[in-house]
Amino acid sequence: MYVSKTIQNELLSNMCQMIKERIAHDVGSSGFWSVLADETTDAAKREQLVICVRFVSKVNDSYVVREEPAALVDLIGELKADLEMEQDSTAGTVRRLPLNASNVAKTIINNLHCQKVNFHQSVHCRSGL
Repeated sequence: MYVSKTIQNELLSNMCQMIKERIAHDVGSSGFWSVLADETTDAAKREQLVICVRFVSKVNDSYVVREEPAALVDLIGELKADLEMEQDSTAGTVRRLPLNASNVAKTIINNLHCQKVNFHQSVHCRSGL
């Protein structure tokens, strides 16, 4: 029936998209939400960034705090792609890969924007206050 790897990959991709849309909907209908992100180097020496969303969800008559995965990002690959686009606009100027908090934050925001997460309800927290 559906034994072709192409068909199976397409089915998995469609299911993944449906899950992402459901999570974005749940986050959007929540009163509050925040982002959790953690970076690790995998066995192939790639920097992987895991992005999760934490939000309040109403289940029956009670409120529940939920955490759901939003994205798994090849951090260096995405930063390189951004840098290559920037180089194209600056006539091939070579620069070092900017792995800093600002660029990691941009990567997180871009990934959440792609999933149509509503930023107007996010809870902003800072440490050291």
